[in-house]
Amino acid sequence: MLAEEPAASQQGEDATEAPAVFTSDGGIKVWIEAPGILRVKLPHNAVIAGRHAESAADLIRTLADGHRYPTLLDLSGVLSVSRKARNVYGHPQAVAAYALLGNGPVDRVLAHFFLGAGPLEMPVQYFVCEAEALAWLGTHAENH
Repeated sequence: MLAEEPAASQQGEDATEAPAVFTSDGGIKVWIEAPGILRVKLPHNAVIAGRHAESAADLIRTLADGHRYPTLLDLSGVLSVSRKARNVYGHPQAVAAYALLGNGPVDRVLAHFFLGAGPLEMPVQYFVCEAEALAWLGTHAENH
């Protein structure tokens, strides 16, 4: 875990108990926000290698503390994700469901690699709208 900062979506005068955002190796940001959604933001213009995914997975397991969370994986603007990194994300221990969020043709291709990486152990769906992704994840949320 390299850094901790308030979540960008929660900053400002109206912020109430903004979740802490942790940055893993490779610049991957991870945080848990109400109502029990785990968020993973891959950095723009990044090439995500296996070691980056492993570092983020270690952080996610620590934050999850034995629980499984519906997870929003934002891959908007990522250049590529290695096969090893896709395998790490495809076999998580702390994820109950994945909403993959993207906004362009490259993001859609990356999401299809995730979706086709093999049999996944949880529900997975690709979204271009964050609000729809969060609503879908809300159907997979449990009280933690």
